[in-house]
Amino acid sequence: MSRPSIQSSNMLNLFLEKLFALQRKQPVIENLDHLIPVLQALGNPHLDFASIHVAGTNGKGSVTSKIAAGLQASGKIVGLYTSPHLLRFSERIRINDKEIDSDKIIELGMHVMEAAKRSPLPLHFFEITTLMAFLYFAHSGVDIAVLETGLGGSLDATNVVYPLLSVITSISLDHTDRLGDTIESIAMQKAGIIKKRVPVILGPNARCVSCMQKAKEQDSIVHFVKEYTCSFEEENQAIAKKALDILGLDQQAIQIGLEYTPPCRFQIQGDVIFDVAHNPDGFLKLFTMFRRRFPHHRARLVLGVSLDKDIETILKIVADNASFVHLVEAQSLRAVSWKRMSLSCPYSKEPSLVGGGLERALIEKQKDEKIIICGSFYVVAESLASLNNSSSSWGVNTGSLPFPITRS
Repeated sequence: MSRPSIQSSNMLNLFLEKLFALQRKQPVIENLDHLIPVLQALGNPHLDFASIHVAGTNGKGSVTSKIAAGLQASGKIVGLYTSPHLLRFSERIRINDKEIDSDKIIELGMHVMEAAKRSPLPLHFFEITTLMAFLYFAHSGVDIAVLETGLGGSLDATNVVYPLLSVITSISLDHTDRLGDTIESIAMQKAGIIKKRVPVILGPNARCVSCMQKAKEQDSIVHFVKEYTCSFEEENQAIAKKALDILGLDQQAIQIGLEYTPPCRFQIQGDVIFDVAHNPDGFLKLFTMFRRRFPHHRARLVLGVSLDKDIETILKIVADNASFVHLVEAQSLRAVSWKRMSLSCPYSKEPSLVGGGLERALIEKQKDEKIIICGSFYVVAESLASLNNSSSSWGVNTGSLPFPITRS
């Protein structure tokens, strides 16, 4: 992404402040009808390109990125829409892996916000962002877009598309305050992306009654993927390969797609591992992978989690697998306070903000330990920024960082 001018950067920051303020205003909805007049005012951009639609509790970001990489390798112009971002808002909206420019973010964002006045309900952050992506892909003439749901499926803003293929990577307990507190209630939400006669891929633990019933009702062909117990990466590769096979790509393009991994998915940088595991299922797979890759090392964690997570279960899994935990609190409205976490994690050092906890972890790390930074995208992002600024002075091997640190 090209570096914006100071004036452009200031304008972008002002716009993003306005956009992020909408995260606090999320009305309860029963359907997506309120988006129809807005889409019409924008010229129905979601009808101008083919799409692949991906939902799931875990793995959807990796699978989405792998499918997009494979399609790009086959010669397609590919839009990619993912969330959340790590360091830059522009990471969310890409064409052929190039992030949207700052000027386009402002231009399209203001256009969507004006059109949003046609809605009977106020549009929230993710809805505005999704419509910005649709406009960008339509105006840019992409051949196909790969779209990751934000939350759930049936009531997600991305669910206005009629895709070539639907994918549900996995289903486990997460966002229970919004999606329900049982596997089946969550499955019902994710099954909402299954459309009439559109083939659907179900990951190993997405074979729920709700998904199977929905596929039957919609007369959709179901493709299954076998379970991989050792790592999410193997499972994600298998799901992405199934999708790329169905789309008819050649083996060279498929292989390129499968080799692509987004940043901070068990990403090893020297003695530090970045991983965006943020729910119980994710942590179980994280520690399984750690033992597989580093059987003679212990795990020292820098951990912070978000409010809508199963904190008690996460901390129990962590207590059973980590040699030590540094509790941290990200600078986010969604972050769980370190005081609340410390009640269930008595062996942690005095909790702190991310930078301080990370510094102590790096200084106190033993030779037989690896440091794992995990728990939320916010914690990983702030850790990256701290390492970029200070790791050389701590004298700890962190390797080269996953990507340059710039914030917008």
